Amino acid sequence: MIFTSCISIIGRSNASKVVSRSCEQKTAIYKQSASAACNKIQPHNNICENNVWLYYFLLTNTHYFVIIKCVEVESEVTVMSENEKIKDLMTKTTDGIVTTKQVTESGIHRSALKEMVDIGELYRYARGLYLSKDAWEDDFYLLQKKYGRGIFSHDTALYLLGYSDRTPAKYTMTFPKGYNAPSLKQESIIVKRVIPENYSFGIIEMQSYCGHSINVYDLERTLCDILRGSGSDIQIVNAAMKKYAASKEKNIHKLMQYAEILRVKPKVQRYMEVLL
Repeated sequence: MIFTSCISIIGRSNASKVVSRSCEQKTAIYKQSASAACNKIQPHNNICENNVWLYYFLLTNTHYFVIIKCVEVESEVTVMSENEKIKDLMTKTTDGIVTTKQVTESGIHRSALKEMVDIGELYRYARGLYLSKDAWEDDFYLLQKKYGRGIFSHDTALYLLGYSDRTPAKYTMTFPKGYNAPSLKQESIIVKRVIPENYSFGIIEMQSYCGHSINVYDLERTLCDILRGSGSDIQIVNAAMKKYAASKEKNIHKLMQYAEILRVKPKVQRYMEVLL
């Protein structure tokens, strides 16, 4: 596409209305006035199309005129394909993940996502959640993105907090009662549910092993959780309680507060009496 670049020089005049004329005509009109305005010249760049420049000028009650020199230049307008738009969108993320919501909000048709999956540029991790072929697959982070209300808990939280060296065969996430995403039944995770008042306390944000932010229950909450009910290996429980008792960062007051809320205070007390 051809545009005409108009390089203008601004000087003082009595002109006060909008004018649209060819660049050649405008130059001729103000040619005689150019020398008189040289001591007040300021650079001013514009783009005019088809050699016609539309302008107006009024600044602090002083009118200005413009001397114009027109130069034709070529400029290519590149139209990005839908796939290129998605790639551009993904360059603005740090995790290599794009969602259907992000795509549609950017004005991109969601069918482009399927095309990119078909050609191997994207991997469909879950409904509405796509991963770049070059991105590192962080299971903790992907589960967090998929289930925003899920909190890593129990044995999984112990592992993430460095209180267990046993990699969980299945990750455990806790949800508030009433939350029932259909895909949870097909997910290979252990699902725990708690009443809403016991859901929100003790949540912390930490980095996964790949450096992504995930939500985990803190250590005191996790120790209380693994003492509730069944499912946790007794060896893992004993090792975690011993390590906590020996830690300089332990917070016995908070541990006992949590234990009372979660109704495991007698169990926690027995451990602490033996280990402290």
